[in-house]
Amino acid sequence: MGKELNHENVCYLLNVAYKYQHTALFEKYLKYTYMTAPLVLKSEGFVDLEEELVRMLISSDNLAANEIDIFQALLRWTQADPTRKAKLGALLEHIRWNRMTLKDLMKVVRPSGAVDEQRMMAILEFAADPEHAPESKVYQGWVTKPREPPSVHCPKTNNFSDNTGILYYLGTNGGKRSFRNPYPDLIVITLSTSGGAAVHNISDRNLTSGAVENRYGAEPHPWLQVEFKQHRVKLEHYFIAQDHDHYLRNWRLEASNDGVNWVTVRTHSNDTTIASTNRTAFFEAKTESFFRRFRIYVTGPSHNGAPNFDITELEFYGHVAPLSLNLDS
Repeated sequence: MGKELNHENVCYLLNVAYKYQHTALFEKYLKYTYMTAPLVLKSEGFVDLEEELVRMLISSDNLAANEIDIFQALLRWTQADPTRKAKLGALLEHIRWNRMTLKDLMKVVRPSGAVDEQRMMAILEFAADPEHAPESKVYQGWVTKPREPPSVHCPKTNNFSDNTGILYYLGTNGGKRSFRNPYPDLIVITLSTSGGAAVHNISDRNLTSGAVENRYGAEPHPWLQVEFKQHRVKLEHYFIAQDHDHYLRNWRLEASNDGVNWVTVRTHSNDTTIASTNRTAFFEAKTESFFRRFRIYVTGPSHNGAPNFDITELEFYGHVAPLSLNLDS
């Protein structure tokens, strides 16, 4: 029970805590499962979960995953043991069909054969035209409420084009739409002094857009800050992309909730990771709790010998939670 918690072992730990009725640990593991659901659902351990735990997870409003991924995880769980086939029908009652796309229904759900034809036709009918779907007893009892995850885990993949990351998640409304820059609706970007491109370039997912710069020579310790307006972040990694000038060498990544009291997350001293041959970099940077603000604080000269920066993109990886939820305990 003292293992380091991760998405591969949390299902095993959930089973143990549930079996021995250890409430505190069970709540801890359950919260972690909700927070990392996209990874847990695809883990090998998911198929070993007790039936009651599977039902608890897939019926929860807090399961932070796309509905099609929940459906596919349920199929994997059922197929892992022939005795579970008879239980599938009751468990499918917890799937929120109206949260799936028509493509998912046609390409994944229907070919699976898990849903009988009458219900499948009703689901497709509803998906095609929900406002004018005819009344039917087939619809009765459907859970239509959207799942509101308490937190989402965004894995670092060492590939910025993989469309992972917290800013990308916010900009796509959890993957439910094409990307729109989360600035200024969901984040605020500020600089100590500005001398380059508009700040919205920092979060536009375009590595070649204009570089956001400080006003060269105006200050010894320039900084760039990203503030989450409606969320908090428990950080694991961050990403920087730079233009061709002033590669960062000496800086701190700092975190704060109030913008006054700052905590050093990671210090970089004579860091040569970013260079002319590699102007992008991922860095590990873990926080023990959730923060609303993060900033790059320059502590010394760039590779050109002055305390300046040219940053074209930032991205953050870890857990993101709405401000209204207390996940620090």
